[in-house]
Amino acid sequence: ADTTTGMHGLIGLLAALHHAQRTGEGQHVDMAMINAMFFTDDYVHLAVHGLEAQVAAGLVFNATGGPIMLAGDEKWFWRVLNTRAGVEDPTPDGADLETKIRLRRAAIDEYLLSFPDRASLIAKLNEVNLAWGEVNDARTALDHQRSVEERQVLVDVDDRDGGTRRTTNTPYRFSGLDAGVS
Repeated sequence: ADTTTGMHGLIGLLAALHHAQRTGEGQHVDMAMINAMFFTDDYVHLAVHGLEAQVAAGLVFNATGGPIMLAGDEKWFWRVLNTRAGVEDPTPDGADLETKIRLRRAAIDEYLLSFPDRASLIAKLNEVNLAWGEVNDARTALDHQRSVEERQVLVDVDDRDGGTRRTTNTPYRFSGLDAGVS
C-alpha cells in the first residue's frame, strides 16, 4: 500500500509539474491510499462486476474470528511471536528450511486460533507490537469502506455500447484540473 501510493503520488506530482511548466499554473495534488490501492489492484474489476476476485498474495493465517494477515518479513513476525508471545518453536534441531517454515506456520495458525475471541487476539498482537491486518476481499472493501464513495474510487464510464460500466478512477485529484477516467 505504501509503495503503490508513493508511486501514484509521484505520478500525480509529475503531472502537476508538467502542467505548471506548460501553463505557469500550479496545482494542489490530493490523493488517498484507498484510491491508489483500488486503482492498482489487478483484480478489483472482477469484484466491481460481481465476479469472483483473486485473493491478494501475502501471509494470511487462520485465526479466531477469521483470517488475519501478519505484516512484515516472515522471519520477523516468527521471532516476535516466539520471543514476545511465547509461541514454542516446533522445529527439531537440524531441520531443513522447508520443514522449519512448514512447522512454524502451523504453530502460528494454532496460536492465532487459540484465542477465545477476536478482541483478545488483537489485544495480544498489539501488546507484542506485531503489525497485522484484517483480511477482506475486494467486494467487502468496496461495499463497506465509506471512503470508497467519498473519494470516488469507482466511476461510471461509457461502455461504447449504449450503456455504462463501473471502473476504478485514477487516484489523483488536482485543484484546477480534471483528472480521472472517462
